[in-house]
Parts: sequence; C-alpha cells; structure tokens
Amino acid sequence: MAIEKSAVGAPFDSLDYNQIVAYKYENSGDRNPVVYTRNFGLITVIEKQHAFNQEQADQFLQLLTSKKTYGGMRMSCFEPRLGIVFYKDGKYIDQISVCMECNYLESELIIPAYVGQQKRSEKSGYKAKTDYGFSRSGRKGLEEMLQEFGFKPKED
Repeated sequence: MAIEKSAVGAPFDSLDYNQIVAYKYENSGDRNPVVYTRNFGLITVIEKQHAFNQEQADQFLQLLTSKKTYGGMRMSCFEPRLGIVFYKDGKYIDQISVCMECNYLESELIIPAYVGQQKRSEKSGYKAKTDYGFSRSGRKGLEEMLQEFGFKPKED
C-alpha cells in the first residue's frame, strides 16, 4: 500500500519513502536487535506485520516528532519487539526499533524531539521525570496504535 510522504517535520519530511510497515517480532534475547539488516533482510521471527495506511502513518509520525511524546522514565535493557520499517518501492530505507517494556526507542534517524529530550535528560542526570523514555501521553498513543494493529491484546 503506497502512502504519501507526511509533512510532519524532521526527519520524516526529508526521508524518501512510500510505505511504512510495523513488525511485531520475537526477541531472541540479543541486546539491541533490529527487525531488518542490510545483509540478511527481515529477521525470521516475525509474529505479525501491519502496513500503515495514510492516516496511521501521519498519526504515528506526528507522535514521534512531538516533544510531548518524550520525557518519561526508561529502562536500559532494550530488547525491542516492535520494528517500524520505511520502504521506497519495496526497498528498505530505514527503521526504528521500539521496546515498550523499556519505554523508549532507538533509531538511526535523528528525531529532533527525541534527541532534544535525551540531551535534557543527560544534563539533568537522568532523573525519572526528565528521562528520555516515552511520556504517559506518548506511551498511550503508541499503545493505541499497537491495539489498532492487533499487536497487543486488550487489557481489562
């Protein structure tokens, strides 16, 4: 499903993509695994995948570029189970790894809102309320997206 590039801000306004796919995958216990490697392609332990439609892509990218998405506590173990991959005509462009258990993401893309919060966190000595994990509203936005994709069971 081809989508239009979103005009939500850096770095996504300059990234050349026409498809975004979310992958829920089994983490093998390796630290900092990614869902896609240039040498081997997608990892083999994918449980589910979901191609974003235009509305979902715009909403997700707005969430990532908002300063309000960051500023919560994060853990350091980082064993992600969610990979967001950007493609252009079926060819890999870039990816973001998300660990909901650790409450943060890692990306080769420089996301100014995230990097800005990371710098503030380092300056303040990594206090829980100024850390660079997802804020309550950021986490809620991500959880709603995962629920919509069928990646996470509804909590009672």
